[in-house]
Amino acid sequence: MSGLPINVTPAGRAALVNAENTGTAPVRIAQIGVTSSAAGLVAGALAGELKRLVTFAGAVVAADTIHVTIRDDSADVYSMRGYALYLEDGTLFAWYAQPGVILEKSAQAMMLLSADVRFVEIDATSLTFGDTNWINPPATTTVQGVVELADNPESIAGTDGTRAMTPAGAKALLDDRLGAGAPSAFVKGLLAVATAAAMRIAIGLGNVATRNEGHNNGLDADLLDGQHGTHYLAWANLTGKPLTFPPSGHQHTWSEINDPPSTAIRWPAWGEVTGKPLTFPPGGHIHAAADIQSGVFDVERIPDLAIAKVTNLTTVLAGKAPLANPGFSGTATAPVFTANAGHMVAQALPTQNAHLWLRDETGVNQGLLIWDRGDGDVVRLARYNAAGTAIEGSLSIYATTVTFNGYGLWHAGNFDPGSKAAATHYHDERYTQLFPGYISDANGVNGFCSAPTSEPSTNTPNGSWNHLLNLGGGDYAAQIASPWFEDAWYTRSRRAGSWAPWYKLWSSYNFNPATKANLSGDTFTGNVTAPKFIRSSSLRYKRGIRSIKPSEALRLLASIRFVEYVMRADGSRSAGVIAEDLADGPLDFVVQRTASGAPEAVDYEPLFVIACSALQGLAEDVAELKARA
Repeated sequence: MSGLPINVTPAGRAALVNAENTGTAPVRIAQIGVTSSAAGLVAGALAGELKRLVTFAGAVVAADTIHVTIRDDSADVYSMRGYALYLEDGTLFAWYAQPGVILEKSAQAMMLLSADVRFVEIDATSLTFGDTNWINPPATTTVQGVVELADNPESIAGTDGTRAMTPAGAKALLDDRLGAGAPSAFVKGLLAVATAAAMRIAIGLGNVATRNEGHNNGLDADLLDGQHGTHYLAWANLTGKPLTFPPSGHQHTWSEINDPPSTAIRWPAWGEVTGKPLTFPPGGHIHAAADIQSGVFDVERIPDLAIAKVTNLTTVLAGKAPLANPGFSGTATAPVFTANAGHMVAQALPTQNAHLWLRDETGVNQGLLIWDRGDGDVVRLARYNAAGTAIEGSLSIYATTVTFNGYGLWHAGNFDPGSKAAATHYHDERYTQLFPGYISDANGVNGFCSAPTSEPSTNTPNGSWNHLLNLGGGDYAAQIASPWFEDAWYTRSRRAGSWAPWYKLWSSYNFNPATKANLSGDTFTGNVTAPKFIRSSSLRYKRGIRSIKPSEALRLLASIRFVEYVMRADGSRSAGVIAEDLADGPLDFVVQRTASGAPEAVDYEPLFVIACSALQGLAEDVAELKARA
């Protein structure tokens, strides 16, 4: 593979920008994720990512190219169609994917893939890799690496700057340039001659060779454009000359003529103009109608014309309404319509309705009076909204009923107030109870009731002012209270005559579940404190139990890289291990992973147990050494 055009993510570009926003900052590639999907980046993540590898090496081999060697010696089986580069903090820096399979990984085989990756928009020299030394980069003039050997045609062409020429290729080049077996022994002798005199002797000329210089001596050294000087003295050989000499009649611009007439380069004066009127402006005179091309006649000069003589006047008048009984097909507007004999009539056409619109001076609908024969033979008065686009209230008059906005109007013909209960009345206390003042004891309320409590009050959530709602009566009831000066709700119930305690109700106002951790499976981002941490350790919860040998524990402990670091989130200093260092190794079981399989956290308790076993072994060794002493 060579020159794969990799795609840099927006997060990767942001990571390259330095803190001053004035240039780029170096970043370190820490992981490479592989996938069998050709979809590439989906929702900000590498689609179908199978695993992440830390067994890789890389180097910058050009300003826009890096050479990467990836190794996977696991027993995993997959078809690799893409991969992604991850930074130390887990940022997805760049990715590449293609429909075709890049490499097939079998259970028995170790994957070892080398690829040149080309960045078309960023400087690849901003990238660094881990401390690895088993890469095989392509060789350049500045980077040691693998180089391909040129074949004979490529050596003869001499245009390929990436392949190395072999001795056989060098011979093919010389044979092509000088002939097979060249140069001969004779030519090699000539190449060793140091002076012109020795060269004449070597080629058998002796002293007979002399110099031959000068014009028309058959030499080319004195030629001009391939011709001797006498060539340019002949008229026939000149260019840019007149067709005849002296030249025949032709034209020149005034600028090419010396001392042209003054009227040739300026407007003539009035006295120099010929064929002009006797006076200027000219006096009254007559022109034929055909001589007049533009202008407007005075009104008194226009004769009385018949309608047919005026262009398009008949057509224009045909589109006007007559003063008597006009029949308008569109909207007619006027400041005032005067009713004929006191009547204003809106007469409907057959099968249609009669409308009378009420609009303001800007034409916005304010109201409508309509007789609608299709909606129950109703006369309706409608009021429009401020924009005049929709009805916001209407009074509809039918033959026997009247409605307002669809609701029937009550009148003496369809409503008797005497048949209804009074607005103020009472029911059995089990159902309704009204309090004219404040409730001092919440236990003394019975029936449906809503009232405030007093200050002070008893059997309330706070012993003070509340909004109290009582539901039910007798031995079974429920109460809801809301303190006046607290944004909260409380509730309690009475069962078999006994009141339960008040309980505060939780809502999205005073409780956010997102700020709380689940009892199982959550990952904390800050410090977790408790008097003690207890972990289930009973035999009934475990299987496959075996003792840890102190020597094995010491070997595992010695393989761990312990580091100190600064947390990116809050800048606090700490010490521990790196999850990626332990992943895919003998201590992989202590590594907690994300949903995509990337190392995320470490369970330190097993490491503590391993350290205790190693310490136990060291204690035994110390005791043995003391016994020997």
